[in-house]
Amino acid sequence: MKKLVFSLLALALTFSTVFAQDAKSAYKKAKKAHSASVNADEDGQIAKLQEAMQYIEQAIAGIDQFDAKKQTGVWLRAGEIFNDVADRDYKMATLGREVMDKEASLKAYNAYKNVYDVATKKWERNDASKALLRTASFLSNGGINAYTNKDYQNAYNSFQGVLDIHELLKANDAKTLPLTTDTAYYEHIYRTALTAQLVGENAKAKDLYKKSVGSNFAEAGSYSGLHVILRDEGDEDGALKYLEEGRQKFPDDPNLGIYEINFYLNKGKLDELVNKLETAIQKDKTNLSLYSTLGNVYDQLHQREAEGGNADKSKEYFDKALDYYGQALEIDGQFGPALYNTGALYFNAAAQITREMAALEDDYSPAGTRKYEAKKSEMMKMFDDALPFFQKSESLSPNDIGTLGALMEIYARKDDLEKYNEFKSRMERVQNGETIAKSYF
Repeated sequence: MKKLVFSLLALALTFSTVFAQDAKSAYKKAKKAHSASVNADEDGQIAKLQEAMQYIEQAIAGIDQFDAKKQTGVWLRAGEIFNDVADRDYKMATLGREVMDKEASLKAYNAYKNVYDVATKKWERNDASKALLRTASFLSNGGINAYTNKDYQNAYNSFQGVLDIHELLKANDAKTLPLTTDTAYYEHIYRTALTAQLVGENAKAKDLYKKSVGSNFAEAGSYSGLHVILRDEGDEDGALKYLEEGRQKFPDDPNLGIYEINFYLNKGKLDELVNKLETAIQKDKTNLSLYSTLGNVYDQLHQREAEGGNADKSKEYFDKALDYYGQALEIDGQFGPALYNTGALYFNAAAQITREMAALEDDYSPAGTRKYEAKKSEMMKMFDDALPFFQKSESLSPNDIGTLGALMEIYARKDDLEKYNEFKSRMERVQNGETIAKSYF
C-alpha cells in the first residue's frame, strides 16, 4: 500500500514537472513564433500569429510556474502578441475579411493589467502603459466596427475596455491617457452607456448616463437613456425629471420630443402637454422648437387615429400638425426639424394608404379596380407633397439617414431609377461611416 501511495505521489510530481516545463517551453515557442511573424508574408504572418497565440495562452495557463520576474516578461509578451493580432484584425475587419480573434484587444488589456501586479521595475510598468495606449486604440476602433455591425455586446465590451484602460493609466499617473480631452472622455462615456443599455446592462448604463448629465458635455441621448431606464424601472418621477431636463437643454432633439409625447400620452395627459406647449408659444412666439413639438404631438395623434380607422379625427390631427409645422417654417424656412417632420407627415400618410391598397389587391372587379387606382393616386399625391420637404432637408443635412431613406422610397415609387440608385448609394456610404460633404440638391 505504501508503495502504491508513493507511486501516485511520484506520478503527481511528474505531471507537475511536465506542466511547468510545458509552460516554459510554450513561452519560448510563443516568442519565437511572434518574432517570425514580423517579416513574414500575409499567410505566414497569420500562421505565426496563430501559433504565437496558442503558445502564449499555454504559458499563461501555467503562469504560476514562473517566478515574479519571469511572469512580467510573459505578460508583456502576451500583450504584444494580442496587440499585433488586434492590429491585423482591425485592418481585415475594415476590408470585410475574417478576423483571427475579435477579443484580442481585450486579452491584450488583461495581459498588460497583470504587469502592474507583478512588475518589480518602473520601466516595465512604463512599457505596459505605453502599450495600453495602442490597445485602447484597437478597442475603440473595434467597438465602433462592432456597433456599426449591430454586435452590441462586443461593442460594449470594447468601449468599457477603453474606459478601464483610461482609469488604470490615470490611477498609475501615466503621462498620456487614451481619452485626451474632456470632450473625448464624455463622448466615450455616452457611447459606453448606450451600448450597455442595448445589451441590458442597465445598472452600468444608468451610472454612466448620470456621469454624463452631471458634466458640461452631456449628450441628449444621456437624458433619453436615463428616462427610458427609470421609466421601465417604475420610477416615473425620476423618468420625468430627466426628460424635462433634457427637453430644456436640447429642445430640438427629436427623440426627447417623442419620449415626451409618449409619456403624456401613456398617462392620458396629452391635453396637459398641448396646453403647456400652447401657453409656451404665447409667451415666446419665435421659439421654433415649440411649434415643431406641438406639430409632432398632433402628428402622433394623427397616426394613432389612422391606425384605429378613425378617418375624421385622423384628418383633423393631420391638419393641425401641418399647421404648426407650417408656422415654424413661416418664421424660418430653413428650420430642419419642421422641414423633415412635414415631409414625414406626408410620407407616413402615404404609407398608411399603401396598407389600405393592400386590402384591395385581390379585388379585380371594376369597382375594386377603381378604388385601388383612386388610392394609388392619393398615395402618389402624398409622396409628391413630401418630396420638396425632403429635398430641402437633404440640402441642409446630406448625411441624415431618415431623409436619404425617404428619398429612396419616393423615387422608387416614381420609377426614377437614376435618383433611387443615387440615394441608395449615399445611404450605404453613410451607413459605412463615410461623411458626404455635398448635398445632391
